[in-house]
Amino acid sequence: MSTLSFRFHEAHPIRVVMVLDEPWFVASDVCAVLDYRDAFNAVRILDADEKGTHNMSTPGGEQRVTIISESGLYALVLRSRKPEARQFRKWVTAEVLPAIRKTGRYETPAAPVERKVATPTEFLSLPFIDVNSPFRFWCLPLDGFPHPQRPLLRLLRNSWPRRVADGPQPCPDPTPLINSASRSARR
Repeated sequence: MSTLSFRFHEAHPIRVVMVLDEPWFVASDVCAVLDYRDAFNAVRILDADEKGTHNMSTPGGEQRVTIISESGLYALVLRSRKPEARQFRKWVTAEVLPAIRKTGRYETPAAPVERKVATPTEFLSLPFIDVNSPFRFWCLPLDGFPHPQRPLLRLLRNSWPRRVADGPQPCPDPTPLINSASRSARR
């Protein structure tokens, strides 16, 4: 068994004892943070498997302290009237438990994806652009953004039927435009 310590936001130290690789919290520390007046009565409501005792060295010497499991900690937090505990209870009951009921699990929301404007060199080095392909000249990066070039716009404009009344229009063969686009872009 090893003893660890961590702090809540209010800088109240809570001693933690590791028992069989599981954290057990010193009940008097938890009750002080949660504003319970009497740790004995607060712990009394917990099930037998959620509480226990542990010998711990303190400045006053070796003492037997009451410890509570993680499940017991959550039970005390959910019963607390402290505003921070109410926020935690609201999060658990309004977000976590409904998500578990609906999907079978709770996942934290994904971090927003940071969008970055690519420089011309970065844009050409992207995996979907083959630097030897004539298509790379269709969208040249200007000011960090890819801009379609005239041959691409011409190809797209000519490949769509003009009007339905004219009847079906065959799509032109894009090969000449591709070759001319690559030649004009290389100049």
